[in-house]
Order: sequence, then structure tokens, then C-alpha cells
Amino acid sequence: MSMTKDQILVFVDNFADKMHEHKQELTEFDQHIGDGDHGINMDRGMSAVEEKKPGFEDKSIADILKAVGMTLVSTVGGASGPLYGTAFMKAGGAVKGAEELTEQQIADIFDAMIGGIQLRGKAVEGEKTMLDAIMPARDAYKAAIEAGDDIAAALKKADEAAWNGVDYTKTIKATKGRASYLGERSIGFQDPGATSVSYMIDAMTEAAGGAPGESEAADTVGLVIVSHSPKIAQGVVDLALEMAPDARIAATGGLPDGSIGTDLGSIREAIDAVMGPAGVIMLVDLGSAVMSSEMAIELSDYPELIKIVDAPLVEGALFAAVEASVGSDIKRISEVLARSKTEPKF
Repeated sequence: MSMTKDQILVFVDNFADKMHEHKQELTEFDQHIGDGDHGINMDRGMSAVEEKKPGFEDKSIADILKAVGMTLVSTVGGASGPLYGTAFMKAGGAVKGAEELTEQQIADIFDAMIGGIQLRGKAVEGEKTMLDAIMPARDAYKAAIEAGDDIAAALKKADEAAWNGVDYTKTIKATKGRASYLGERSIGFQDPGATSVSYMIDAMTEAAGGAPGESEAADTVGLVIVSHSPKIAQGVVDLALEMAPDARIAATGGLPDGSIGTDLGSIREAIDAVMGPAGVIMLVDLGSAVMSSEMAIELSDYPELIKIVDAPLVEGALFAAVEASVGSDIKRISEVLARSKTEPKF
């Protein structure tokens, strides 16, 4: 299997579409730890690429990639222009003369892009940059090819690794760029550059015929509210969803006959309903709710991904839902919930 020039052109279209679709999201991520313009800049740059795309039809794959890079350098503001521009130009140089891209040449593109980003950004993996998505993606792709996967399957695994890298950036502090000024305060927020790189790998995965891995790997923390009363549990969830409509949150309370108590089976069902790669936080009221929840965790297939947090049920649910909806990880949410125990009501 190989990737044709037509598929590379589809990749360019896909990347432009994703930058436009996620412009606001990327900008909001950048507002937390950067200049607040990453999505706007990337959308502007890829829109300029699309305007020039009719002139790409007679170009080679190498020249298409170089043209994308040159356009991004000249139209994308901030650090993203030189970083993405260099990455694409180096990628073009790595496949000079190729009419179709083999498995190895796509690996060469990954290597060349990473080299260009490191050259221009003077960064290494683990500094909360785009490298934290593209380097694990490269490694996953190469491992998959060595194991006998075709390009589409290998890119899908690369895509999943990239989004796992995005999740990783939430757990580390930034040491490069504007985000480094925040120091420890940058922890808890995902890197916008790593996120846009993952959308880029989404775009190539789709062009190669594979399904992107973002929806699974970029999952948010799920929340479970456990109360002796089904009405209280559902009421807390309803209130939390008013504050954070995108939160994944489940209520469980009462016994199967509707009476007051807690039921191990329904707690396990609630955990399963919101379980994802980012894990689950549980908020409980008292007594048997704690014991039943602990048993449910012990019986889970993923006990290491589930945590009971000691926090007020209502306040905790509100804080947790808001944090989860913006992509905070379990560590960050737990820290916020610890503060909610002492948060004054007036």
C-alpha cells in the first residue's frame, strides 16, 4: 500500500477543514497558557493554503508539502508559522522525487517534521509542546509498520498515540514559549500546538482511509454521583449539567425497589456509562455509599482509572463538572475538589 498524490491533496483539504472547525477550541486552549490566537492563526494559514491549492495540481508530492510550508510561514502569526512551515518544508525535502509515498517514506515525513520543529523551536519531548503529540505518533506508526500493519492501520495507531500525548500535556508544566511564563500554573491545561498537530494526524489518517482516534483518546474525565436517594443524585447531576452541559456525568442512588440505600449493580452501571481513557471521579454521600463504591471499583476492569474524592456532593459536582468539561485530568480535578471543602458559601 502507498499514499498517492491525490490522497496528499485530500490530506491538505482535511487539515484545512479541521483548523476551521476547531478554530475557536484551539484559541480557547491558547488563551489559558499562550497568546490566545493559535486557532485563529492556524485557520488563517490553512485558508491561505486552500486558496493556493488549485496551483498544486501539477506539482509533485514534495513540492506540494513545501508549498504548504511556505504558505504557513508567510501567513500564520506567532511561533506556529515558523514551526509548522519548517515541518512541512522538511517533510517535502524528505520525499523529493516520490510519485507515491511508501510506508518508509511516511516514517521519513514524521522524522523530518520532528527534526524541523526541534530545529526551529529548540524543544524536546516533555516540555508541553507539539512534540509531545507528534513524537509518540511517529513511534507508534513505526512500531505498527514493523508489526506488519498497512499505512492506514499504522496511521490510526499514530493518531491514537498523538491524542494520548495531548492528554499527557495536561499533566506537565510548560518550559518553552509563552506558556513557560506560567510555570506550575500551566499544569492542568492541554497544549494547543499538540492539539493542532493531532488534528493534522487525524487529517492524514482520514486521507489514508483510516478512522481518526481523537474521539476515543481525547475523552474527558467521567463523573459519578452516588447518593442514598435517587432524587438527590439526579438533582445534583441536573444542577451540574446546567453549569457544564458537556460534562459526562451519571447519577445513581437508591435500591432497585426505589427505597433509600445504595446498590452495587447500579453503581457499576453508572461507572461503565461514563468510563473512558481519562478515567472516572466518584462523589458519594456517606456510609454504605462509600463501601458500595469501593466494591464497585474493586470489581471494575479498570480500577486504576477510578477515584473516590472526599468533597461536598453539590459543590464538588459543580466544580468537577466544570473542570472535566474543559479537559482537566483527575489530578487537577481532585486538587480543585480539595479546595471546595473549604470554599466559603458567602
